[in-house]
Amino acid sequence: EKAINATFFKELKIYSKELIQSNSKSGQQLLEIEKTVQKKLGDLNEIDEAFSSGAAVLRQLSKILQLLNKAGWWGAPEWKNNNPLKVSANKIETIDKAVKLIPIANHKLQQFLDELKDIYLDDESKFDYNQTTFSQFSHGFHDALIIDWILKGKAKNAINTVSSTHDKLEVTLKSLQKRRKNLLASIQLLQKRKRDIALKNIS
Repeated sequence: EKAINATFFKELKIYSKELIQSNSKSGQQLLEIEKTVQKKLGDLNEIDEAFSSGAAVLRQLSKILQLLNKAGWWGAPEWKNNNPLKVSANKIETIDKAVKLIPIANHKLQQFLDELKDIYLDDESKFDYNQTTFSQFSHGFHDALIIDWILKGKAKNAINTVSSTHDKLEVTLKSLQKRRKNLLASIQLLQKRKRDIALKNIS
């Protein structure tokens, strides 16, 4: 049965191409639908590239957040029971690892924004929102991290900045997944319309 169906759809595809070449009304309809399908397939590819790029940023932010939370566990009780110099050195080493990951995250974040720009060409307001949201992460964060953490002791500031960006990125990626799902559904409907037109002309 699967072999029969495969043969049927293969022959239907061949007939559809012949119908398009016939320059008939039905052929023109198929041609317009095919153009729309190809455009949507291109959009689907853009979404996949953006999602992959955004997922790479998310992984970097997760690593940074893990390191910052690890450094944040040192508090007053630990200082009483450990060598202060050793605790401080361990803490700074952990923060330093996080700091080294920030330029990488920023670079990947910019790549993600470039991918989003391609997707939201028809809706600049959404792109502007994402650009404003994520640009806050990079502005001065690299230098402010050490100051907040060591000199001012504002560990929560650094953690909240990364955590907030991480959460907003997750929301954006979920939005892309929903957009992809809707796009796939639209393509499937168009493909069905192509089959219906071809079958109608066969009968």
